[in-house]
Amino acid sequence: MFRKVIALGMLLAVQGSCGGSTSSQTAAGPTPSGGPRRSANTLLLDEVQAEDRSLLTVYQAIQKYRPRFLKELGYTNENTSGASSVVLYVDDVKMAGFEQLNQLRMSDVEKVQYLTGAEGTMRFGMGHDHGVIMVTRRK
Repeated sequence: MFRKVIALGMLLAVQGSCGGSTSSQTAAGPTPSGGPRRSANTLLLDEVQAEDRSLLTVYQAIQKYRPRFLKELGYTNENTSGASSVVLYVDDVKMAGFEQLNQLRMSDVEKVQYLTGAEGTMRFGMGHDHGVIMVTRRK
């Protein structure tokens, strides 16, 4: 009987830890276009409403569809200097500043991804403690 109680407790502990670990990175409800959100940390072109694709810059699309990217990074407007510690990559090339987000049209982009400091450090090495925004352009 004691073994059954221990086994059941271990099973519940494992099940609970597996179930809660992905909730922050999975769907957080429908997008404004009505489709399901694939990830809270990724913005894909097909999630952006058709009329917004050619009108919005990447910065504007992030503001509208994933404002958390900018809030968590301490970067809430174009004039904020707090973004200097956050690193921007476009097609895996490190950019000097965030001006590139205002120069790229969302229609030219396949996806925009937010990485935490730990994820950025794992992917790109030291110096990414405050996070990374990665932009992948359409081929």
